[in-house]
Amino acid sequence: MQKAIILATRGTIVFFMALAFLGQIVIIPFLATETAQTYPEFAHLKVFGIVGCIAIVLCVQVALMCMWRLLTLVSHEAIFDPRAFAIVNVLTGTFFAVAVLAVGSQVVLAVGGAGHPSLLLFATVTFFGGIGLGLLMLVMKELLRKAATFARDLEEVI
Repeated sequence: MQKAIILATRGTIVFFMALAFLGQIVIIPFLATETAQTYPEFAHLKVFGIVGCIAIVLCVQVALMCMWRLLTLVSHEAIFDPRAFAIVNVLTGTFFAVAVLAVGSQVVLAVGGAGHPSLLLFATVTFFGGIGLGLLMLVMKELLRKAATFARDLEEVI
């Protein structure tokens, strides 16, 4: 893979990591406080909202770190290393965790009486997005496994 592409991808990952940290430290707590002040009847959901949002952003950060690690393996031409499978497993797990957190948010919103249709729609889209990406990663893992097998077979022939 070309160095320029690797550098551009790493720059993008750094940008999104910084954005995620900003969101966890500043934006999520600020929005939760503003929402609790604007709608005092839902103020009891503030802590749940902060914890849930930070957990989802944490999943995104873990996924970004996994992508960084896979990119490192690619740059060292070691993508068929067994460590890649562990990284892909963690990446897959983060997507499924986001789906579970989305369902949890729907439950909290429904029980808390704050089930505005747009929030429920967003949580539903997040759920299906997490499931879809998790399943995609399972397919990609199988492709990686087959490619690694072919690479080992080719090395034996040569």
